[in-house]
Order: sequence, then structure tokens, then C-alpha cells
Amino acid sequence: SPDASAVAAEEGVARSQACNGVAASSAEYHLLDLATVPRSVWTVNSSVHDWHACCSATASTAGFPPASLGKLAPCALWIQVERCIFYPVYFLSFSFLPFMLPVMPLSRIFLGFPRVRHIVGMCVLQVLL
Repeated sequence: SPDASAVAAEEGVARSQACNGVAASSAEYHLLDLATVPRSVWTVNSSVHDWHACCSATASTAGFPPASLGKLAPCALWIQVERCIFYPVYFLSFSFLPFMLPVMPLSRIFLGFPRVRHIVGMCVLQVLL
């Protein structure tokens, strides 16, 4: 029932006593860096207290101090390389090639460019991606 879930949520909040020294009830804002959350918390069975314990900082209604949120979590090199490859390939395969392949033969008829080998190359690239 909805009342039981609301009571359970209130109990979970009541169980979270503190988040890095600031009482959860007095904290208006919580800073949660998802890159640092352990795998054990990413479950259905985790409580609100588990998530509050992962907070790296809290702030009152005045908010966080200036320039305190400008820190990024470290990112592995293999993830950066994968993103540098993935986004251009995604752009080519879903945004550029599906619209350019029908336009290229028309521009060949009226402008003389692109050459047939360019059109074939784009078709092969679309099939490979």
C-alpha cells in the first residue's frame, strides 16, 4: 500500500543519522559522486542510509561554497579512448551517413562531385558501422 511505502521511506531517512558529520535532517544539499559509490549500494536492497554514507559533502540552505563543485572524479584512460572512438562513429552511423547517402547521387548528377568511388566508400562505411 502507498502508506506502507511512505512509512518505509521515512524510516530509511530516520535511520540515516549523518552524512560526513552533518546531520541528514539539517543538510539541504548532498554531494554524491556516483563514480565513488561501491557496487554493493547499487542494489534494490540498499537503504537510504547506505546512499547517505556515500555522500562526500553536504551543505545547508546557503549551498556549497564557490568553486567547491569543480572537481571531477578520475576517469580511466581506456574509457577516454573508447569515448573518443565511439562518439565520432556514432555520429557517422546515425546522423551523417543516413542523410548523406541519398543526397550524394543527386549532387553527383548536378555538381559532378562526389565521384563514384566516394559514394561507394560511404556505402561501405555505412555497412561496416
